[in-house]
Amino acid sequence: MTTPREVFSPGSYPRHTYVLRTFKELRGGKVKVRDPEEEIEKAFATDGVIVQITGPSKSGKTVMVERIFERSKMISIGGSRIIDAKELWRLVCAHLKIGVAHTKSQQTSERKRSTIEASATGKFVAADIKVGGSYSDESGRDHGTKYEVPDDFFTAATDALVNREMILFIDDFHTVPLEVRESVTHQLKLAIAKRVKVCLADVPHRADEPVKQVPDLTGRIRKIQFDHWGHEDLKEIAIKGFTALGVILNGSAVTALAAEASGSPQLMQHLCLGVCDHLGIRESIDPPKKFSLALDDLEVVFIDTLNVAERETICLALERGLRKEGEILEKHGMRGLENGTKYEFALGAMALNPPHINLPWDRGSDSVDSRIVKLKATPDQDQPSNEVIESTFSDLVRISASSSPKSPPIDFDVLKGVNILDPYFLYYLRWCKKYYDIRGAVK
Repeated sequence: MTTPREVFSPGSYPRHTYVLRTFKELRGGKVKVRDPEEEIEKAFATDGVIVQITGPSKSGKTVMVERIFERSKMISIGGSRIIDAKELWRLVCAHLKIGVAHTKSQQTSERKRSTIEASATGKFVAADIKVGGSYSDESGRDHGTKYEVPDDFFTAATDALVNREMILFIDDFHTVPLEVRESVTHQLKLAIAKRVKVCLADVPHRADEPVKQVPDLTGRIRKIQFDHWGHEDLKEIAIKGFTALGVILNGSAVTALAAEASGSPQLMQHLCLGVCDHLGIRESIDPPKKFSLALDDLEVVFIDTLNVAERETICLALERGLRKEGEILEKHGMRGLENGTKYEFALGAMALNPPHINLPWDRGSDSVDSRIVKLKATPDQDQPSNEVIESTFSDLVRISASSSPKSPPIDFDVLKGVNILDPYFLYYLRWCKKYYDIRGAVK
């Protein structure tokens, strides 16, 4: 029997629910279909390049790399673990169990009757420290000398990667500390010159940083664009997974799950697990059985799944906004609240139906501007002006960058509108009690 947690796997390779995706681009009036897996394989056929996969957070970049390459042929290191360039190669050596000598010491003790010599050599990772010599308890003078032998983790790691034909995959490269990112990038340039295969996973708004930091990398990076998951691809996760469990779920429920997943396959896996828990499914069913979930059932699932999207701290920071100590913000009548500040209006606008990770500023029937109007307590009351709301979203970007520099949840530009970079942030905003109530009042 197969269990739901074997089928839906948010934190590991989705063996039962992997979806092979292609992307469509309009070029010169013609639609071109891109296969990112094929693009990556072609890029790695060329020596001396860094393959950079760019895409939104939680969009499945790492899973795709794990599918293309055998785990035994890949070393995966999270960017936040790289505290300096030396640490990167130390981590590689540790993974490959390569010993690298790093210190030596020598001590001579002079005694009336004897001279004792001891030496020590150290090896990092694979080898134990070995000590040799003799000992005497007679009094005398000690002469100690300790000297460092420069670590050469870079040479040891890169030679091993080339000889073993392994790929170095740095996940979330944007989380490498800013103060060491340039030196790390320089060493990656040296590594690819030795024919090391290097792959970086990055978010789109940081994708140009490696070239900015090391201009010599121009022409040596092959960028593979990875988009948010569309509803149809997300629905395919549910269909494949529930089929493997012998569960036939009504189509409207699958559509609603895909909408709330906000472009994240990982979040979709969590939601499907929530459905299994709600239905009491503990193992696969044979013969398959039909289930139908109504909106009320789904809302229970969505609220129960909130525990995987804890974003309360950043949400409170954004809600407080930028203000001086003791400053009281102006409030306006707001649905779901007696009154709301400009920051609550902005967050409330993002939380409204339908869930969107990209909201235009003032174009179309569903935009930031139209959502602000819906939040007004009465049609004829005042609301924060467009200028105020524009400056408010700019404030929110600064706060998110300061509160969560490695993964800011939102970005904003008047021309591009509001982009929610973290699907889990949108999910939390929609289903935490305060903004859930505001959303309900607007309905």
